[in-house]
Amino acid sequence: MSFKKTDLIRLTLLKKVILGLFLLGLVGLGFYLNNHFSKPYQKIEFSQTLYPKERAIVQEMFSKEILDSKRMGAFGDAEISIAKYDLNQDGIQDIFVMISGGSFCGSQGCLTMIYVVDKRGVWHEAYRFNTYPAWGVSHQKHNGYFDLVHVGSVDNHPISDCFLLKYAWKNDHYEGVGYRKLTKKDLEVLVDEDVR
Repeated sequence: MSFKKTDLIRLTLLKKVILGLFLLGLVGLGFYLNNHFSKPYQKIEFSQTLYPKERAIVQEMFSKEILDSKRMGAFGDAEISIAKYDLNQDGIQDIFVMISGGSFCGSQGCLTMIYVVDKRGVWHEAYRFNTYPAWGVSHQKHNGYFDLVHVGSVDNHPISDCFLLKYAWKNDHYEGVGYRKLTKKDLEVLVDEDVR
């Protein structure tokens, strides 16, 4: 079997193309890993306009409390903010709910609930407490669910005095498992620039 000069040139070109594609793949993989793991958390983005179906469900679930809040003359109308994230990677988006305004807020933030949605579409409450909308999803998991974090006590304290609270899945809900001082990286990922 003999090679002609044109065959040798084609083979050399093919090697260069394969090497180029390999290097391009490495660059793409590096870019993905850097973006994915350089941030310790993925910020949960609450919206007052997206997810109208879920907002209507929450409006119905809390209709009595919202009406009571108006009757009591509480400051401001209740506003429902929704965020979604698949917390257990079952292909179904789970629901974060924050109700602000009216009597739903206090010194520790506004009423926040997390619902895990099952395959039938039924919402199961997994967390309820007053918090601020600075939530994130960790890359770590416990019992098949991503860990969650949120910034605590931003209202009456300088941001430098705030803490990062961590939650892990236990049995059928999220439970607090610890806290620490906020780092600069936490602030960059979780807290809006105008609050910092």
